[in-house]
Amino acid sequence: MNFQENFQHQKRIRNAGSRTGSLLLLCTLAAVTLSLGGLAILQSHSRHLAMTKSTESSVQARMASDALMQRAVAQLRIDPTAKLMLVDKESPLRSAYGEVVPISRTQSQVNIFLYKGAKVPVISRIIDTEKLTSKSKEASSSTRSTPTSSMRTLSR
Repeated sequence: MNFQENFQHQKRIRNAGSRTGSLLLLCTLAAVTLSLGGLAILQSHSRHLAMTKSTESSVQARMASDALMQRAVAQLRIDPTAKLMLVDKESPLRSAYGEVVPISRTQSQVNIFLYKGAKVPVISRIIDTEKLTSKSKEASSSTRSTPTSSMRTLSR
């Protein structure tokens, strides 16, 4: 092997080594980029799950409080002067409860709380019990119509 051939052989070896190093660097950068992309996707997914759980619990709380309010109104129609503590045992929020406190002869205050020990009610309404009882008396004294005639009334 002469000097020129030896020189070219060593040059090829050096070029092959530098290409191997750049390929290793390129593969490392690709792996890091893919890993960061995967972490970003996982983080986005976990944020989305947290938002979904928050929305679900908010909707459940709203439904539980509305159900307790409707139950309180129904109880006030039966007994307008009642002082009540309402609990919905079938609600997903087992700790939600409502209080009905008579303010005067014709008014009662309904407070709905989501958990025991809460200081601020989620819903607080003053209900005119006189209007409740007069509406229920009007409804019970009126003649009941057949479903087809009530459908006609609704379509007008």
